[in-house]
Amino acid sequence: MPRCFGEENGSIQIVSPQGGTAPYQYALNGNVQLTPVFTALAAGNYQLAILDAAGCVLTFDYELTQPDLLQVDLGEGATLALGEVIELTPTVNRAVDFKWSPAEVLSCSDCPNPIFVALNTTNVFLAVSDAQGCQAQAKARFIVGRYRLYAPNVFSPNADGTNDTFTIFPGSGVASADYFRIYDRWGNLIFEQINPNLNEVQWNGKSNNELLGAGNYLWALSIQLVNGRREILTGEVILMP
Repeated sequence: MPRCFGEENGSIQIVSPQGGTAPYQYALNGNVQLTPVFTALAAGNYQLAILDAAGCVLTFDYELTQPDLLQVDLGEGATLALGEVIELTPTVNRAVDFKWSPAEVLSCSDCPNPIFVALNTTNVFLAVSDAQGCQAQAKARFIVGRYRLYAPNVFSPNADGTNDTFTIFPGSGVASADYFRIYDRWGNLIFEQINPNLNEVQWNGKSNNELLGAGNYLWALSIQLVNGRREILTGEVILMP
């Protein structure tokens, strides 16, 4: 049979004819030759014939089959938040070797299920090959949007155990924080954290250990993203009694 689906490299060999008078000639779809091997064939139905020296002819039909088409699918891609991490799970219809690209955005380039970190919008390519050397390709586009970050707009530091601190929750797209600052309504700096841990970006409503009064306060957070970019975020929070 052909090596791969759709190829024209199959062959048919007529082995050791019995009876008749040698020498023999051989025909494939009416094309006569002296050798019993027909090459460079596509899959399909063929008519074979053996002709002996006495002019006798034996004809028979033969179906040359082929392997199933090697198929691979990566889906339609996805829209991801900056820094989001996903496992790629291709669908293939038989055992294959994998070659992923671009390798620099993946955890491995020759494994079945690499990890992709969403740093920039990227076309991911996959080439697969089976034991016979048949190949197939697939592509998926991953669109990378903004990072995720949640900042509430109200808190009540009244020691009731609920919502006592103003806490900002950076998503996976944020690599680090340079500073976190709180200002009063006149722009005076009343609280600051330098290089806070990402799980500790918070304010308890105090300045110099004194609980401040209810009102509106401004905040600023300087962050570095996983793609190296820096941003300064600002907002407003209401301190409730």
